[in-house]
Amino acid sequence: MNTQQKSEPVCLNQMKPGASARVTAIEAGRGLKGRLAALGILVNSALKIIRNDGNDQIIIQVKQSRIILGRGMTHKIFVDEI
Repeated sequence: MNTQQKSEPVCLNQMKPGASARVTAIEAGRGLKGRLAALGILVNSALKIIRNDGNDQIIIQVKQSRIILGRGMTHKIFVDEI
């Protein structure tokens, strides 16, 4: 059991471009969780921030796919930087 935490989880929209992260929690309803799961975004999945300019959608990379997420969705996805 690992008791050391690097940092507190933050919303996905707070991550900088180029950062890698691991999903720690998804605080959403069943519908959105199902949609995200279909895209490969699950708790413990790794992702990389491709674009986050603070205004529009966020582009992330999950495995070999690039995914565009609306800002509202990113407020419900919590990550730790890796």
